[in-house]
Amino acid sequence: MKNIIAGIIIGVAATATITAQAQPKGALYPTCGVVTETDETTDTVTFTEPNGNMWSFEGVEDWQEGDKIAVIMDDNGTSEIIDDEIVSVRYKG
Repeated sequence: MKNIIAGIIIGVAATATITAQAQPKGALYPTCGVVTETDETTDTVTFTEPNGNMWSFEGVEDWQEGDKIAVIMDDNGTSEIIDDEIVSVRYKG
């Protein structure tokens, strides 16, 4: 499994690196969005949720701006959204 870099972008971006994990650190939850940027130089995909939160992960591959994405997130057992991590991503259209 690829490393996924996840960070919410609200003024100041935060990032965290995760790998395949046997047990989540907190509760898992789904979210979705639209790919708003791909950067082949950094191999980064950024997507935006309907509420405006923006997240990034590595692995541009076939992703394109405008693609719809479904994501499973880990809340890391905290109430702070800024430390949430992307667990998996799926293309949705």
